[in-house]
Formats: sequence, C-alpha cells, structure tokens
Amino acid sequence: MKNIFKDNRGVAFIYTLMCFMVFLLFISVAVDIGHVLMAKIKAKHALNLALRAAANEIDQNLLADPVKPMLRIKEPEARAKFDQILQKNLKLNAGFNPNTGSIAKDRVTVEAYRVFNTVPSQFTYGSYTENINDVCVSAVIKVPIKLSGFAKVSADIPEDFNLYVQATVKPQLIP
Repeated sequence: MKNIFKDNRGVAFIYTLMCFMVFLLFISVAVDIGHVLMAKIKAKHALNLALRAAANEIDQNLLADPVKPMLRIKEPEARAKFDQILQKNLKLNAGFNPNTGSIAKDRVTVEAYRVFNTVPSQFTYGSYTENINDVCVSAVIKVPIKLSGFAKVSADIPEDFNLYVQATVKPQLIP
C-alpha cells in the first residue's frame, strides 16, 4: 500500500496555483496604484485649469489706470469661473456630484479657496503653508475615488479613498 505522504504528484500544480494567486494580487495592487495616480493627475490638471480661469478674472479698469495701474482679481467672478471650469473638467454637476465618466466616486468638495489681492500673505491648509508674494488664487479640493476590493484585502487600504489636491496660480499677463 502506498503512503500518501510520500506521493509528490500534483505538488507542481499547487505551487503554480499559489504563484498565480500572488501574481494576481500584485497585478491588482498595480492597477489600484495606477488608478490613484491617474486620478491625481486628472484632478491636478482640472484644478490648475479652474484656478487659471479664476486668476484671469482681472479688474481691467484698475489695470488700465494711467496713474497707478493695479493688478486685482475680481473675487465673485473668479469664484464663479473656478466652479464652472472645475465642474466641466471633472465632469461634475452643479452640486459638485459626479456625472458619468467622472474620476470622482462621490461629491467633490472645495476644502479651501482664496483669492490673494493683498500681498505678501500666507496660504494655510492644515499643516501645509505657502508664502504668497504675487496676486494669485489658491485652492484645495477633495476628490473621493473608489479602489478595487483587492486594495482592502492586499494592503488594508479602504476602498473609499479621498484624494487631496492643492494648487496656486497667478494671472498671466501678456503685454
């Protein structure tokens, strides 16, 4: 009678199956990391475009003053333009909730938004501080994204992930 503990048939199949599972785990983590990086790049570009549009809402009358020209961003118009462009580029509705094709999983929030017409100044959000030396607009947005279920299993990362993006943009004046 054969001893089943000395029979090595099928061991290669078990090893192959275990290696395949580990390989799938690494692939899923790589896909999730790629998803986060892609979302961060898209969110950063959308924020930069929205801030650029806001920063270009310049008070032309003050700038054209022959005696004392002054660079000043019109705050209400800048905020309206910021919201409009951010919604368009992140594919959000008027309430900042995602439409089809958006990178956001849930409502995108503008955590901080400030127009700096008086300089020098300082922009602070949490532990982040930036010295402001030029007239500009600065903002921080929170974009919730969803990772795959493998992220939670493989790296103990929650499936719902909040991505924070910050940028500061000054007006671009072309003479």
